[in-house]
Amino acid sequence: MRTHGTQQQAAVANDAPATRSRRMSTSRLARWAAIAGIIGTVIAAVQLAVSWPAVPDVPVPPVPGHRPGLEILAPHDGTAVDRPRLSVEAYTAYPGLQHFLAVRTASGAWRLQPEPLVAAANGRLRGDATLGSAAVGAGETFDVILIATIDGIPDLRDGLSSVLHSGSIRVQRARRRDGSHQEE
Repeated sequence: MRTHGTQQQAAVANDAPATRSRRMSTSRLARWAAIAGIIGTVIAAVQLAVSWPAVPDVPVPPVPGHRPGLEILAPHDGTAVDRPRLSVEAYTAYPGLQHFLAVRTASGAWRLQPEPLVAAANGRLRGDATLGSAAVGAGETFDVILIATIDGIPDLRDGLSSVLHSGSIRVQRARRRDGSHQEE
């Protein structure tokens, strides 16, 4: 009987390292599974960040109207010009939006200039505004504004109530001394 007990003890003693080894491999497996889960989560987060639509970093005011972040720098208000083409320098705090110049004619209607202005990285804009033509507009006063829009070409038939815009500057087309109009 004693032999049988010794054999059982020997079998249990031989089985102990295998159980210990199984426990160690189970804990290692759990550790690697946790690491794999973390790596999978990081990969999913990176893929989501890459595929998420980019939102432009543009602070857009919620209400249309005159905005201090839109400003015509040159020419100054009250400038007299002798040509129908006016060079304008402006500043925008919204470089991600599209920018246009608009001119109010003597009739009171706003005329959108067809070419959008392109903002430099520092927010500076340059463009031209047409003040009549060589034959029309000399001696008249024009208001010029800078418009910023998300939606492309704005509709100014209802005035400026639906667009972001700068304050206006007033310029006057001068007549030549001899009374004729100056050609550009």
